[in-house]
Amino acid sequence: MHKSTLQRLILAGAISALLGAAASAQNPNFTPGDLILGFQNVGGTQNADKVVLLSLGDTAFVFRDATSNLINMADIGSLLTSTYGANWWQANTLYMSIVGVWGNNALSNTLQHGDPHRTVYIGKERSAIGIEGVAGSAAPGVANATEMSSAANGGVQIGTNDLETLMTASGVFAVADTAYDNLNPFTTAPTPSTPGLQGNAYTVFSGGVQDGFEAGSFGTFGGVSVEAALDLYRLQAKNNIAGQYGQSGALNTGEFQGTVVIDQAGKVSFIVTPVPEPSAFLLLGLTACGFASRLRRRTAS
Repeated sequence: MHKSTLQRLILAGAISALLGAAASAQNPNFTPGDLILGFQNVGGTQNADKVVLLSLGDTAFVFRDATSNLINMADIGSLLTSTYGANWWQANTLYMSIVGVWGNNALSNTLQHGDPHRTVYIGKERSAIGIEGVAGSAAPGVANATEMSSAANGGVQIGTNDLETLMTASGVFAVADTAYDNLNPFTTAPTPSTPGLQGNAYTVFSGGVQDGFEAGSFGTFGGVSVEAALDLYRLQAKNNIAGQYGQSGALNTGEFQGTVVIDQAGKVSFIVTPVPEPSAFLLLGLTACGFASRLRRRTAS
């Protein structure tokens, strides 16, 4: 089975489990290492005291080195509408982020799908629509192993403490019950008319790691009309473990994996490769027709 096909099957099962969990007010789907999609409406007019968290599946197995786009991998429009209002995608006060960490033990050499402890997957806001499959943001980085531990500790806290222990009511949390807002702070809070200024996310990422929503579409990306877009990066704290992914690779520096996007219907996609323009499809079709015609003529002769 091709890797991309296997990734889709794994992801489809994970998302199906998640949606079923929402109906029964449970989340047995989350496991450490899953990529967490989070939203907070700081200073908003509706449920500013509520955070929405959802698991999108295993970071290393699904998102690391993905070779094909995952379109409409999750649909959370109804959840965002019921929490933040009918036009949530236009709210200046709504912010989205992604993070994934499976373990934070600095002394352990145990691997999960090739990732050592303190391997952090984190998002960065795209500055422009740009080119599919190419980063549109500056790669995040930290200064040293201590800062990698701080980032990993925060990711584990959101995942294991919030999603695994506290998960109820379809992933909507009171701010007081989650670490998400504390780990994604603002130095200046947003208002309905002005965006905010983000502080150091997970205590180490200067300027924050969230993408803020605003009026109007961000653009078309991977064939999707996008409202918010976050480039996903992988940072590793160790590169000397036998059999690990990224052995001898860079430390504490983000490696681009792809882009997580959401449309105004609340459908989430992961884009890693360009989508051909309609003209390219037409040219491909004409080429195929020409080849078939020549083949028929040769057969007839």
